[in-house]
Amino acid sequence: RDSPRNLLLSSSSSSSTTYSTLRRACRMSYAIWLLLDGLAVTGSQPPPPPRNVILNMSSVGERLNAAKQTLDGINGVLRRMIPKKNKD
Repeated sequence: RDSPRNLLLSSSSSSSTTYSTLRRACRMSYAIWLLLDGLAVTGSQPPPPPRNVILNMSSVGERLNAAKQTLDGINGVLRRMIPKKNKD
C-alpha cells in the first residue's frame, strides 16, 4: 500500500497540473500557515501553535484541524469587534 508520503513524492503519469485530493490537502495544510502568520497578533484563543509544533505534526488532518481552530479563534475576535445590529 502506498503511504501518503510516497503518493506525494511519486511523479504523476498525467499532466503536472493534476493533483490528487490528498496532495492538495497536504499542500494546503502547510500553506495556510503562511496566511495565518500575519493574523497571529489578533489575540485569538486558542493562539496559533508555534511553527515548530506545526512542522512536527504527523498528519495532514492534524495540521488542518489546528488551522481550523486558529481560524475559529480569529473569527471569534472579529465577531466581538463588529457591532451587532439592533432589530427595531
